[in-house]
Amino acid sequence: MLYTFTELVKRANVELARAGFDDEISERSVRHYTRVKALRPGRTLSELEPDEKRQVQERAGRSVKADLMDVGGRSPRSSGGGELKGNIRFYRDDDVDQLVALKIALLNGKTLEELGYRSPERPLETGMRSMSFNSARSPISSMPTDDLEVRSVHAMLDYPTFDQPAPTAFESVVARAARPELLPHPEESWTLRLSNALTLVGRGDRPTSEAVRALLDVVHDRFPTTPPPRDLSSDSLVIEIELADICAPFRGAVVNASNSDLTMGGGVSGSIWRNCGEAQLDAEVERVLEATGRRRTLLPGEALWTGPAEGKRLGFTGVIHAHGPRWTSRPRNPDTGDIEPEHGEVEELRRTWRSVLKVADARGERAIAAPLISTGLFGFPTPEGFEIAMETLLDTPTDVRLVVLRTFSQKAFGQLVDVRHSVLEARGLI
Repeated sequence: MLYTFTELVKRANVELARAGFDDEISERSVRHYTRVKALRPGRTLSELEPDEKRQVQERAGRSVKADLMDVGGRSPRSSGGGELKGNIRFYRDDDVDQLVALKIALLNGKTLEELGYRSPERPLETGMRSMSFNSARSPISSMPTDDLEVRSVHAMLDYPTFDQPAPTAFESVVARAARPELLPHPEESWTLRLSNALTLVGRGDRPTSEAVRALLDVVHDRFPTTPPPRDLSSDSLVIEIELADICAPFRGAVVNASNSDLTMGGGVSGSIWRNCGEAQLDAEVERVLEATGRRRTLLPGEALWTGPAEGKRLGFTGVIHAHGPRWTSRPRNPDTGDIEPEHGEVEELRRTWRSVLKVADARGERAIAAPLISTGLFGFPTPEGFEIAMETLLDTPTDVRLVVLRTFSQKAFGQLVDVRHSVLEARGLI
């Protein structure tokens, strides 16, 4: 089933009411969720499947054209034959589910930042705070960041124009004899080191600090560098906590908090699919499913490995798609402060983390970067979900030697630090 933007909001409000909530979702809120990438922007006509395109064209020939609106609120234009034009976007049932889950999470006290979303105006922090520990000790680690280096180079010889090929020796001799003004002459030049592997050389005025920041944004986005390999020779599992985007460069497998149908979702899932390339990662999923003969579905507690597609540029060696449980039990007891799982969510979350390690072991992965599965849109209470993750990772036999738990939420990062202390203290390790 396809929905226009207006129909998406109406359908989500119907599902929200069925779930027992009196609040409604406004179109303005949905546009904001789209801007901060908490909701997919929908698909244009060219991105639809052939049968979906036929469905749209049939609708365009009937009386619904006036109801078709894009995210910006503009009415589409239609040719004489009823073919829709313009930047109209269409949504599927999984987009409705994602919007409803997002709204329920917000109604339950979550913030967009806690769910892993940030304003598009807010740049990704290049520095990452991290804290690591294993079952025997608790070292502190941090990831180095490249320092920007700008230095002057004097008397650099070069020809006046860049759009001409370098002259041969014979041409140089002729130029000296006929036109002395064409000879190279000393002038001040500069180099700008943007990363370990990329240096910009220029002449004339040095770039302003604003220009340098803009260049660094482009470099970090288009040419990310992976950190040096960690020492994975430890005899025990090391768990690190990082305040970082899930797709920050990493050497190892990355864990995707997947939905049941192995498609692009919001939050962590959306970030992974965008950075790995939606079409390319989808092809990886199809290839694995065809090779294993299984259907395109994941049950809660299951995990599946695929290649990293475009994620190779970030250092990813694979993607482990893990489907964690949704919290469908009642909210936290206001009198005792306890959670009361009624539908097996705790055991399903433990099984999910065990599946992640099992898949990693089967592929020979020694290092994985993972989000805090089920504690975002799926609504699993925190910090209990964090405690279950750490305890399961430490209790499960595995050849994985490094698990990096990543969150972009300051609040979740602080809770993880506290949970780390309590888990190690309960085991007599600190």
